[in-house]
Amino acid sequence: MPHRITLKLSIALLVLVGTAISMRAREAALTEEDRNLKAVTGFWEAFNRGDVPAALGLWADPAMNAGREVPRAFVGKILEDIRTRTPDVHFAVEEMVAVKENVIVRGEYSGTHLGVSQLPIDGGLLAGVPPTGKRFVVQHIHWFKLKNGLIRDHRATRDDLGMMIQLGLITPPTGYQRSNSSFRNEEEEGQS
Repeated sequence: MPHRITLKLSIALLVLVGTAISMRAREAALTEEDRNLKAVTGFWEAFNRGDVPAALGLWADPAMNAGREVPRAFVGKILEDIRTRTPDVHFAVEEMVAVKENVIVRGEYSGTHLGVSQLPIDGGLLAGVPPTGKRFVVQHIHWFKLKNGLIRDHRATRDDLGMMIQLGLITPPTGYQRSNSSFRNEEEEGQS
């Protein structure tokens, strides 16, 4: 009887070790691009959940953000400030591509302006601005550079003007119609 238990335990241990080795082999077989896509996807998933510690775990320390070297803790303050200003913030990835250490993401950034931002994020246009209670949906493009699975550089191109118009903080120019957060010329409207 003791031999049967020992045999069962040995088999179970072999299965666990084999599974661990198999998982490591699969991870090792991933390309640099696959690993980087996985890391950036993990960042956006954590961002959307409001899980700042998990999101920060995917950043190098220090990292470059918008051309400036910042400690990872400051990236955390940025993410927390976004959540304070826009508790329901969400980034929906529409396209994502990786080439070597680069991951470029285009997506829809949305939320409701319910709090006061303290930091000059999103162009600094909302710092200290009382909540409007209005919702916005705009396009963003984020360019990440990774090393060893961590984000070491980040830059973004955002439709801050579209966000400010949708929040009612800037009067839209003549001919503005919200269509995927873009401007459409009045003459083009007549031709469509």
